[in-house]
Amino acid sequence: MARKTTVISAVVIFMLLTINNFVYIRNSLYNFCVNAIKIKSLYSVKNYSTYETENFIIKYTPEDGDVVAIVANTIEKDFFQVKQRLNHQLHNKVQIIIYPDLEIMRNKLNLSQKDYPMGIYYGGILHILSPKVWINDSSMDTLSREFAANGPMVHELIHLIVDEKANGNFPLWFTEGIALYYEYRLTGYEWGKGLANIQIPNTLSQLTHRFELLDQDLAYRKSFEIIKLIADRYGEQKILHLLDQLGKGQIGMNSQVSLESVVYNLIQ
Repeated sequence: MARKTTVISAVVIFMLLTINNFVYIRNSLYNFCVNAIKIKSLYSVKNYSTYETENFIIKYTPEDGDVVAIVANTIEKDFFQVKQRLNHQLHNKVQIIIYPDLEIMRNKLNLSQKDYPMGIYYGGILHILSPKVWINDSSMDTLSREFAANGPMVHELIHLIVDEKANGNFPLWFTEGIALYYEYRLTGYEWGKGLANIQIPNTLSQLTHRFELLDQDLAYRKSFEIIKLIADRYGEQKILHLLDQLGKGQIGMNSQVSLESVVYNLIQ
């Protein structure tokens, strides 16, 4: 009996060590890939100038020398409220690239001609389209107000923090839902409000496995509604707990417990 107990204990210990090592390996590989993308992106703008703040390193061209301080001040203010709400401290200073025009941004990030992003979080970097491109006013005061009120910084900062907290262990709908939810709570902007009374047919399985093939307006709205339902029902601490579990590999990809099943049980 004692020998049998010893064997069972050894098996349990081996399984725990294997799971812990797998999580470590997965997180290490993910961070390696993110860093590789980051190095490539930064190399492509090696001739850009640099503006540094307490939490960010901003790369920009001479065309945006007059707006880089506006971007810097806005993102530091936005980051202060985002980090408090999501209870997170950055691992390192975050790189930001300001692109002087849309075509350069598309080429650098391999975006399609139909994409018109004001901001993208990709490869551990915040990629920002110069506010001078989409704000039709040459006044610096107006540009500063418009960028603070309608810019992409809060949304993209949330993507950054979700990525750091969960180590990339999540489907696209989840990070988009969280970004839209906290953007709504922090700024009052509700994405897709006109779709609020529409019965959206997308299931969790479709959001998880076919997100980019779905009607994007409906998919983003459904993602927002799921995260909001969880927060309304259980409090925002539940969202932070899910991020913590994802970061530790307790749920999510390659875990015995999928995020899909956890969320399904929460919203029933």
